[in-house]
Amino acid sequence: MTLRSIAIALLCCSLSTGRADDWSEWRGPHRNGALKDSPPLLDSAPDGKLEILWEVALPPRTKAPYYSSPVGADGKAFLHFSPGAKPPPPPPPPKVEVKEKEEEDDLDDLLGEPKPPKKPPPKPPRPPDPGMDDVLLCVDLNTGKELWRFKQPGGPSKLGAPNTACIDGGKAFFLGNLGRLYCVDTGTGNELWRAEPGERKSSNYTASPTVLGDNVIVVDRKMFAFKTADGAKVWEAAVAVGHGSPTLWEKDGKTYLIANGQELFCVDSTDGKIVWKTEGIKTAATPAIGNDRMVLGPTYGTPAIYELTLEGPKKTGGFQIQPAGLGHQACTASVNGNLVYLWGRAKTHCYDLDKKAIVWQGESVGDGKPSPILADGKVICNSGRKVLVLDASDGKTLISAAVGVASCTSCGLVDGKLLVNAASHFRCYNLAKK
Repeated sequence: MTLRSIAIALLCCSLSTGRADDWSEWRGPHRNGALKDSPPLLDSAPDGKLEILWEVALPPRTKAPYYSSPVGADGKAFLHFSPGAKPPPPPPPPKVEVKEKEEEDDLDDLLGEPKPPKKPPPKPPRPPDPGMDDVLLCVDLNTGKELWRFKQPGGPSKLGAPNTACIDGGKAFFLGNLGRLYCVDTGTGNELWRAEPGERKSSNYTASPTVLGDNVIVVDRKMFAFKTADGAKVWEAAVAVGHGSPTLWEKDGKTYLIANGQELFCVDSTDGKIVWKTEGIKTAATPAIGNDRMVLGPTYGTPAIYELTLEGPKKTGGFQIQPAGLGHQACTASVNGNLVYLWGRAKTHCYDLDKKAIVWQGESVGDGKPSPILADGKVICNSGRKVLVLDASDGKTLISAAVGVASCTSCGLVDGKLLVNAASHFRCYNLAKK
C-alpha cells in the first residue's frame, strides 16, 4: 500500500460517527467540492446502472435549460429553476372588410393604369415578454415527496437565474431573475423576506449565495452582505464577478471571500473592505482554495496556481491539460489538502501542489463544465450523459453509469444519495453501500 493510499484510508477511518455532511450550497458544505463525512460509497455498479430512488417531474422549459445545481440539507432536497412564464394569448387578428369592386377599378384595369399599392393590414402588437418565474422546489430527501414549491414572477431573461440555493439555519437563499434575493422558510416554503441588491448586471445571476455567520453574501454589480434574520444590508463592496461564485479563504482566524471577474479580488467578510485586487482570468470557473493556495482554470490554456497572502496572490505556476483548454473552461477544481482534482474533455487530472506534478490521469466525462465531488476516497464526476466514480488514489474507474444531467450543472451528494438536475426531472440515485 502506498503512502497516499494509507493517507486516504486514514481519512476515511477518521469520519465522525454522526450523520453525514449535508450538501447545503454550491460545491458542498465547505464550498470546496469535498465532503469530510460520508457513508461508504459503492465501488461498482452492475451493468453501468445506478438505482433511482425517486424522481420528480419538472415543468417544461419554454426558453432555456435549467442550469442550477441541486442541494440537500436537514432531510430535504432543493432545486432552484426558472421556467418561462406562460405568455398571454395573442390578440385576435383584425377584421378585414371586403369591398365590392367599383366601376373605376374596372376602367383602370382596361386602360392598364397603375394602381397605388394596397397597404397591408397592421400587425397586432407583440405581447410583452412575460419573463421567467423564480421557483424553489423542496422534496423529502428519502422519498422525493414534494413538500412545497415557492414560486414568484421574475422578469425578462434569456437563461433564467442559474445560481444554486444556499440552505442554512432553516432558511433557503437564492437570487431570482431580476437579481432579487429571496429568503424562504425551509419548513413551510413561506417567504420570510426579500432584498434588492441593486441595479441589474448585464449577464444572468450565476454566482451562488453563501452564508457566513449572520450574513448571506451575494454578488450583482457589487458584492453585498445582508442579515440572514431580516435582509437588512450590512455592507457592499465595489467588486463584480463573472459566471463563477465567491469562494472562502480562512487565514489567521478570519474568513475572506475571493472571486474572479475582470479583476481577481479578496474581500474581508466582516466589513466588505477590499483586501487586495489584481488582474483577473477570463473563465467561468470558481476559484478553488486549499492550504493557502488557489487553482483557477482559464477558458483556454493552463490552470494557474497561486500562493495566497494578505498582501496579494503570487502566481507560482500551473499544470497543462491535454488537449489544452478543451472542455475545462468552467470546471471548478476540488481540493483536498495538497491534491487538486479537475478534468478536461480528454482526461481527469489529479495534481500534487507540493510536488508540482500530475499524480494520475483517469477517464473523463468529456464535459469540462460541472465540478467534481470528493467523498469516501472517491472522485465523482458528471457530464450531460453520465456519472463517473474514480478511485481518488490512482484514478481507476470504479463506476461509469449512463445518467442524464442538465448541461453545466453539478450533482449534490447527501448521505450517499446523488442529487441530479436531469433537466426534465429532479432525480435521486443511490451511491451508498447497503
